[in-house]
Amino acid sequence: MDFLSKNIRKIQAGVQNHNRTCGVPARAILLHPIEHEKLGVAELWGLAVCADERVRLGRFRIDCEGSAWRVEDELELYTQQLTSATPPTPPGTPVEQPLAARANPQTR
Repeated sequence: MDFLSKNIRKIQAGVQNHNRTCGVPARAILLHPIEHEKLGVAELWGLAVCADERVRLGRFRIDCEGSAWRVEDELELYTQQLTSATPPTPPGTPVEQPLAARANPQTR
């Protein structure tokens, strides 16, 4: 069984899932350049099949006008910033302010 035969159902299911769940229709199927070469086709179901180095080996990506590459990394960075940020102080709550110098606990 060749590479195309092994992967056609997975790719088709991915395209169908995308078109069912995304408000923007698929415009291309992206594969790692090595797998794009193995696939050996330029078009499937009216969609361009393109090589893209950003796609990891063993994966494919459905491209559409709404695609957001690396959005996962940006979301992770954003959530890290949220968890490390100082929570807002409710109005009327005393706010701690830093002292000009720290007390040495060994000298009283």
